[in-house]
Amino acid sequence: MMNFGLKTAKGRQIMARGEAVAEFRMFREAFRQRRCLIIALGFYDSLDMGAFRQPWHVHLKGDGVMCFAGLWESHPDTDSFTIVSAPANPVVARVIDRMPVILPEESWKPWLDVGTSVSDLQSMLNPYPAEFMESWPVTRQVNLCVTKESESMC
Repeated sequence: MMNFGLKTAKGRQIMARGEAVAEFRMFREAFRQRRCLIIALGFYDSLDMGAFRQPWHVHLKGDGVMCFAGLWESHPDTDSFTIVSAPANPVVARVIDRMPVILPEESWKPWLDVGTSVSDLQSMLNPYPAEFMESWPVTRQVNLCVTKESESMC
């Protein structure tokens, strides 16, 4: 098991901006040597509605499995990972301005291969095509799982 949020000197980083991941010191080595795939069926994000935050579920049309581009680190006390992000495509942009990099299946092997060049890796860090995705608002009760007090309910 790994902890979500790459452990760094500045705390935990849950997202790494794809545009700067090759140069930013806290991610540079992991980007070159320790990449992973994070398997998901979708993700949630919330739109600020003023009085409350409305969660949205984002997933692939047909509910296919997606793999996020990830980075990992190993420390004596814990192993951790982060998700690489890209600017949001139009489906996700209705809710938030960034999204996880979703790698198409043909990119999985090159993403994991330590021999893949930095420029080839960087070329993979794009928003997933919006025409293959959909999203809709869901109950605000999904936000209960985020709080420590309700952990037992999730």
